Amino acid sequence: GAKAVITREAFLQVPNRPLLNAAWAGGVDTIGGSMLATLLRSVSHRGCVAACGVVGGADLPLTVYPFILRGITLAGIDSAWCPDPQRAEFWHRLATDWKPRHLADSRTVISLEQIGPAVEQILKGQIAGRTVVRL
Repeated sequence: GAKAVITREAFLQVPNRPLLNAAWAGGVDTIGGSMLATLLRSVSHRGCVAACGVVGGADLPLTVYPFILRGITLAGIDSAWCPDPQRAEFWHRLATDWKPRHLADSRTVISLEQIGPAVEQILKGQIAGRTVVRL
């Protein structure tokens, strides 16, 4: 389990240096932009980061130093081109042995009329888990 939870704000409040103190063996980034850049600058020697999202931006504001001085790897997750047999296997596993035990506890069901306020909460980082819109 996690030893600590770091807020977005705390994670991004770091010096603007090409390399940061090595804090992670690797990571998975679903945000992109400055969040991915900060993660890459703080991964330890020979670490790997998998990236699969660009909600925080498609730009990658960093130098090549993490790659050439620490030998880290940035691996892209290209789910759109995943072969159908592999995709079917992943969905099967997600519905069975990989399915989180308390998945229903981490969701909130809202009405269509509640989307506006829910989006505002999401943008402020005030919602955890999944939000399901009942139509």
